[in-house]
Amino acid sequence: MDTLKTLEYDKILHALSGYAVSERAKNAILDIMPQTDLDGARAELAQTREAFEMLTRHGVNPVSNFDDISRVLDKCGALSTLSGEEILRAAALLRAARLLKNGIVSAGDPALVTLNALAAAVKLHKNIEDGITGDFSPSGEVNDCASAKLRSVRAKIRAAHAAVRAKLQGYLRSPELSKYLQDEIVTSRRDRYVLSVRAQFKGEVPGLVHDRSASGATLFVEPLAVVELNNQIRTLIFDEQIETERVLADYTARLAAIAPDMAAAQDACGAADVLFAKAQWARETRSVEPALNGAGECVFSGARHPLIPAEKVVPVDILFGGGFSVLIVSGPNTGGKTVILKTIGLFCLMAASGLYLPCREPARAAVFEKVLCDIGDNQSIENDLSTFSSHMSNIAAILKEMNGKSLLLLDELGAGTDPKEGAALAAAIVKRLAGRGVCAAITTHYAELKDESNAQLDNAQLKDGGNNAQLDSAQCTVHSPQLKDGGNSAQFTMRNAQLKDNAECGRNAQLGDTGRLTANGKIRNASVCFDATTCRPTYKLTIGMSGASYALEIARRLGLDEEILNDARNNIDSGKLSYDGLIKRAHLALLDAERERDEAAALLRAAGDERDALVKERQRYADLNADLSRRAKAEAARLAEKAAEEAEALIEQMKELLKRADEPALFAMRKLKNEAVGIAARAGIEEPERPARPAADAEIVPGAAVYVKALRATGVVSSVSPKKREARVRLGGAEVIVKFGEVYIL
Repeated sequence: MDTLKTLEYDKILHALSGYAVSERAKNAILDIMPQTDLDGARAELAQTREAFEMLTRHGVNPVSNFDDISRVLDKCGALSTLSGEEILRAAALLRAARLLKNGIVSAGDPALVTLNALAAAVKLHKNIEDGITGDFSPSGEVNDCASAKLRSVRAKIRAAHAAVRAKLQGYLRSPELSKYLQDEIVTSRRDRYVLSVRAQFKGEVPGLVHDRSASGATLFVEPLAVVELNNQIRTLIFDEQIETERVLADYTARLAAIAPDMAAAQDACGAADVLFAKAQWARETRSVEPALNGAGECVFSGARHPLIPAEKVVPVDILFGGGFSVLIVSGPNTGGKTVILKTIGLFCLMAASGLYLPCREPARAAVFEKVLCDIGDNQSIENDLSTFSSHMSNIAAILKEMNGKSLLLLDELGAGTDPKEGAALAAAIVKRLAGRGVCAAITTHYAELKDESNAQLDNAQLKDGGNNAQLDSAQCTVHSPQLKDGGNSAQFTMRNAQLKDNAECGRNAQLGDTGRLTANGKIRNASVCFDATTCRPTYKLTIGMSGASYALEIARRLGLDEEILNDARNNIDSGKLSYDGLIKRAHLALLDAERERDEAAALLRAAGDERDALVKERQRYADLNADLSRRAKAEAARLAEKAAEEAEALIEQMKELLKRADEPALFAMRKLKNEAVGIAARAGIEEPERPARPAADAEIVPGAAVYVKALRATGVVSSVSPKKREARVRLGGAEVIVKFGEVYIL
């Protein structure tokens, strides 16, 4: 079986190719094969990471469209003249390479090792690029400006055409000649201008006949008067062709000289196009980078199969490998078991190809040498193979091809034949896989596989042959064993296991001659959930729990008669009904727990959102308060500066009044003092706190720090007149004489 096709890997590549801009990259993407070694896969993923980082963090996609110029390079190597279209394709590549190099260099990120190497491989030839852009039209025609001679020749051609048409227009306007014409138009035949003349008047218009109509009624005649002018046009056209060929040959030579650079540029642009296609696909699909390992461990949280439409896909949590190597998935039909198998295999192939995975972080993916699968109905009438035969033929080939670094995906193992024999065969195959440590994911409806995958025996001892016997130190319970023949062949859910009383079953102990599995802890159960209330699958995977098939419930939902369903239920073994009932009740409890968990998570998210809103609101008020504080301080500073200027003016006035030292001056100083108080009030400056007591005469001495009540200012006593009970006090740069009663001690 073609594993890549079965897992629809080719469809992933086809979807991915849609994000590439060049056909070269699209074709390269369709040829991508998964890496089979860990180092190679990590290298592929590291390159994708660089493009993803540049696309998302730097916001730059430096890739632009270009055509494959392999044929152009071959012609350059053979010195075969290129056509105008081919030269334009070369110019498009030079432009794409220039944009790629400039885009990567502009990011200036040394961590982009691969992309920087691609940029370094590109050599710029903008002079040639600009020359081609100017000398060729978008359709590949050589422009007049390509050379002075070409411009001159084409000007002469246009003039000659005009002269011929003017001459022939004279024939059309001539009353004597126009009556012989079929149509009053100038046309051309074999690149020569002619007139359409009625056949019966061919002798009336002398000239060369170049053609006639299908009916023979019209002859296309080149009048003798314009033969020489037409000859001139033909000669000029030859000159134009020669000069055009010279221009093409010149550009061919210039491109041939840089052919190695163009080849390197094409490789760099193609490689970058592939990487940025991967990056864009990852961004569009909301994919994450997986951590790769070689230990067979896969963790895909919220995995979304990339081929299922976004509005229909149900994210599923997949845990595979690590502590176990074989995962047995059970559950109802249409429950998504096969999709889970395909998702596991496809994700591993995608990761090994350097692709991000559509799931949540953290994601871990294993790299396998081989991914082998048996999925779907391979019935072949041509090869005379039934469904069972085709499956067994494929599985036999898989078992021969597999090794310890393989991943096996087996859908409905052992189905299509007698249920007991199929279950026994499936159990034996699982035992072989577990014994060899091969990673495998298997789907089943067989109760035997479900039961035995629960048998994780580790130094277990079977005690007491009674009902519901417990296995000491085991990870599971052996349910409802039915003992026969005195316990010599105990039959219980681990079918036909031959156990003797108190026999010790150590790790890797084989369970009897007909035992199904080696209980070595390498097998883990999983189930796809089913909502018994709605009778619909939930498409969720639960690790560590087997699943019921819900065949009767699904049949009821599909409309099967209730009498038939009751009859079928009566034919089912009571032990199996009890066991299935236990599983169903467990799943119901799990669904209830998940609903409660989801509700709690929703409440937690709502509380978190409310908390975040409060934090943002508090921060907004804090920012507003800080802004108001800054504005208030700025306004206070402005007022203080203005007050300082006004106070400075008052001080100057007071100095002048002090020089006079008379009573009018004292009144004037008190008035100025009041103005100073007003200035301080407007500036928001508080008056210094007044001392508790007036100064005693003995305390007023030179050098004492005092407060002058009348001026509401502090200063230092410079001299004292005890008789007049006055003191000279220095206030800043001025001195004033005050009475002792106005002086307070600081």
